[in-house]
Amino acid sequence: MTSTRGQRVILLLGACLASALVVAHLQVVLDSTRRVATDFGLFYHGLLAQRAGGSFYDVTVASHWPKPFANDLLDLAPPHLHLLLWPLMPLPYGAAFAAWVLLNTAAFALSVRLITRELGIAWTRSTACWFVVGVLAPPLVSLSTIAHGQYVWLLTLPLTLAWIDLRHERWVRAFGWLGLVLSAKPFPAAMVVYALWHRQFRAPLAMLGTALACAAAGTVAFGASVR
Repeated sequence: MTSTRGQRVILLLGACLASALVVAHLQVVLDSTRRVATDFGLFYHGLLAQRAGGSFYDVTVASHWPKPFANDLLDLAPPHLHLLLWPLMPLPYGAAFAAWVLLNTAAFALSVRLITRELGIAWTRSTACWFVVGVLAPPLVSLSTIAHGQYVWLLTLPLTLAWIDLRHERWVRAFGWLGLVLSAKPFPAAMVVYALWHRQFRAPLAMLGTALACAAAGTVAFGASVR
């Protein structure tokens, strides 16, 4: 009886904390829909500038960040990543920001689901509540990501799929997923050493080919003269 009562108390505490954190993060999303000085703002207004005949990398209204940033910030995403944003462009900025956060959150949730299924982890109500608390409590992990509309959670999905494929020694497919990430961030290139160590010579080619295909998609969509 005592053990059951203790489990209920832990579940109730976790549910309360998780609910409070979710509400706080929803408030952050609402506040951020009214600010353009965010990473998403740079992304969104960079694409607007390109569509108006300018460049992704022009100074826009989203470039003027408050202190301690002394200089204007620019959209630094490679052209093909803007294709992810293209379906959101008919929406006003606030709605596009909220949809972007929802897309990233869905990618992260799917990644967690794939990881737990791969490892055979069974969820309970208590572990689910405390997992939400663990993800949302550290401000630099969640609040910063959401407040600025970053796409790091979107990258979690191909990284998760690559990890699963590597666990099953599906090297070429795993490095294909890593190539998607490489087209946005350079850090997967370190995995080339791991592949060569295991004499998997086709895997780095799959990574490079996927990254080049992504770059080519950006060239086809926006032209080769993107500045």
